[in-house]
Amino acid sequence: MARDPYENCNYDIVGWKCTLDTCCLAQSSFNYLPSFGGNLFFAILFGLLIIPQGVVGFRRKPMGYAVGSIFGFLLELLGYIGRIMLSKDPFNGMGFWM
Repeated sequence: MARDPYENCNYDIVGWKCTLDTCCLAQSSFNYLPSFGGNLFFAILFGLLIIPQGVVGFRRKPMGYAVGSIFGFLLELLGYIGRIMLSKDPFNGMGFWM
């Protein structure tokens, strides 16, 4: 069930002091709570795909392609870890910047 992002807005509180109890979702980085389960699934998937990509990439492709692919998987993994952090606390600045 979708949560109304403008429910219980309190603009008197400084943004870094907000929690789900004191502020609304519209004051967070997103207007919704990211799914914990879905983001955990994709974080595990991209984490596991780094290994075969590295093996196949370094054996059969040019070095630049292999390194670029692995860095791409690492950045995807970091993005999903940040979204997992935001699913618990949508006001977490570190999760947003990841």
